[in-house]
Amino acid sequence: MGGTAGPRHRSGEEVEGARYAPGWVAVLMLVLAITVVAMKIVAHNPYADSAAAARRDLLRARLTYAWLVRRGGAALREHERAWSDLCALRDELASQVRLESMRVREAAVLTARMFHGQAGHLPPAPAAPPGGAAAQAATAAWVAPLFSGVVEPPPELGPLVEAHRIADTCAPAELRARRTELISRIDAQLGPT
Repeated sequence: MGGTAGPRHRSGEEVEGARYAPGWVAVLMLVLAITVVAMKIVAHNPYADSAAAARRDLLRARLTYAWLVRRGGAALREHERAWSDLCALRDELASQVRLESMRVREAAVLTARMFHGQAGHLPPAPAAPPGGAAAQAATAAWVAPLFSGVVEPPPELGPLVEAHRIADTCAPAELRARRTELISRIDAQLGPT
């Protein structure tokens, strides 16, 4: 055994190297390439891709929506607390105006009625004070606001009226109803979870 021999068969005879015809190899490669392309075409489904993207977008929208509903509810509860505080302050202001009005009535009106000795719902015309015209003008200027054609001295209601207007404008009942309506409309659009 002196040289290199090719592969041997069991029986001892020499077999030539396995060679394929180049044409058949090219055809086999072409068939494999066409098969790979065909499988990619069959596997590619743009509708399935867009459906998956739509499902992801819907999930993202549902999560954002749930977060916004919670955040809106918290903001509405905070608004209700602030509105309740405003109503309490408005009522306290009304009470203070009433108390101040009563204090003025007791301090000025009833005292003046006690001095002039007349009673009734209409204020009397102020009597001429002693001391001449100069003293009378000063007294008339002081008494005029108290008895200028009204039964009682009118309180200043500007801040109370404004507080009441704001409390009516900012009442949370309408906001709560609008929030409920919007949630039901969006729930109808999103459909079942």
